[in-house]
Amino acid sequence: MKLSRTFLTLSVPAMLAFAACSTVEDAREAQKPENRLQGERTVSFSEFGYADGMALSLSDLENIALVANPQIFQARQQVVSARLAVQDVRADYLPTVEGSASYTRQTQNTTSSGSFHSYGSDKVALSMDLLLWDFGKTEAKLAQAVAQLLAAEKNLLSAENLVRYNVRKAYFELRRSTELNVVAEQAVEQYREHLDQMRVRRAEGTGTKYACTKAEVDYNNAVLDQISKANDVKTARANLNLALGFAESPAYGLGGHVMGTFEEDAETLLALAREREPGLAALVAQEKAASAYVDKTVADLYPSLGLSVSAAFTGDDLDMPKIWNLIGAGTLTQNVFNGGRNVRAIENAVAQLRVARSKVAAYEQDLYSKITTAVLTLTRAKKQYEVALVSERAAQENFEIVTEQFNVGKASSLDRTDAQVSLTEARAATVSAEYDYREAVAAIAYLVATDPADQLVGD
Repeated sequence: MKLSRTFLTLSVPAMLAFAACSTVEDAREAQKPENRLQGERTVSFSEFGYADGMALSLSDLENIALVANPQIFQARQQVVSARLAVQDVRADYLPTVEGSASYTRQTQNTTSSGSFHSYGSDKVALSMDLLLWDFGKTEAKLAQAVAQLLAAEKNLLSAENLVRYNVRKAYFELRRSTELNVVAEQAVEQYREHLDQMRVRRAEGTGTKYACTKAEVDYNNAVLDQISKANDVKTARANLNLALGFAESPAYGLGGHVMGTFEEDAETLLALAREREPGLAALVAQEKAASAYVDKTVADLYPSLGLSVSAAFTGDDLDMPKIWNLIGAGTLTQNVFNGGRNVRAIENAVAQLRVARSKVAAYEQDLYSKITTAVLTLTRAKKQYEVALVSERAAQENFEIVTEQFNVGKASSLDRTDAQVSLTEARAATVSAEYDYREAVAAIAYLVATDPADQLVGD
């Protein structure tokens, strides 16, 4: 019977801690390496269910990166931590309850003849502390924690915005490299045909050795350029895989994309950025947190009122009845003197608030400068693309004319080579101009945190 009562008495702390068992179990599971989530480990392409060789659109790639890229995962965990911090502060409004239980067994001799006496005592205690009023300290701490949670959420959006931008840049760079490689391959084929033609003329005695040698040099230079372009494709694909969050080179193809453009006005775009750009919004939230911290340091000058209640039950050998004791008390806590720390804390909080405001202003100014530069880049890239298209058509027409003249002996091999070089350069310039334009649109989309697919002003 005594053992049963002892077990019941000593089980009180275990019962109080039982509510945390699930959380502890989850924590132990999280410690196991095999339970790492996507983002805290390198994700495999096969986990997304795409078949090898499948063409993935830009939107598909962005969605993959939002899952696989570690930056996103880290930002999400920061939101989790900030949300838990809010719950911790809210817990200050609730009572704190503590329980304890003990059982003591003593044995001692009672006479010199060796007889002894054993006895035991037990104690069970329960206490509760409750904050009644602290002149706004906890309220200010809660406002600060909520603002920091908002900042963490905006930082998550900012991380997503950056990851999308990096994927878009890498996607367009890979498309640029791929198309430039196609241009280089076409040039190799055309130079090879010209070389074959010159070898035939040389064999027939209608061509010169110099013309044949020059055609061979031109062909080999084209091959060398194509090798460089092929290497650029591999580098661009590796950069895209990095932006996605892969440590492998999956065999996926590139699908299409939907992209409009933006109004080429920095003032309009800055107004849009003020509404949507999460980095700026995060700094505004940090400013609110700094203001709440000022409130908290001011509230620290005032006392805190609380209520404390405790109950204790003691007895011998777990027997009944028990000796009980109930205590209830109101508490008032006030710092009388601490060397001026509270006053200096207020001054420091004000300084931090001013710094937070200054960061908002500096970020906004930097954002306006970047938007202005991006608009100028977009305007130039748009015009450059238009000019490149016209230049390519002109180079194509010139190449066709010179080729016809060469075939009838009215143009030299050098003339045809120059026309071929001009056409190849014009095609490459068109490809580069197109993706300069698309990357310029993507840069503005990043700065104003707006999906370019939603801006179907043009393509």
